[in-house]
Amino acid sequence: MKKTIVLMFAASTLLLASCCTTHRANKQWEYKLTYSTPPGPAGLHPENQQQFLNELGKDGWILVAVDPQTGLFYLKRPKQ
Repeated sequence: MKKTIVLMFAASTLLLASCCTTHRANKQWEYKLTYSTPPGPAGLHPENQQQFLNELGKDGWILVAVDPQTGLFYLKRPKQ
């Protein structure tokens, strides 16, 4: 039940974020779902997550949501 709620929250956050941040109605987005690296306990360290997200940000990815139970990151960027 909790997993379903978290997934519904993540999906609605993605939808709302894409609606609220578009400047043009015809802007298209691509999405990425990924885990922090390296896997395991070291991946949970904030400094590792920050470095991981900074690398994704250099490629244009924007963090939209994080599933706290699984550590799954939901990202988006303008379609390239």
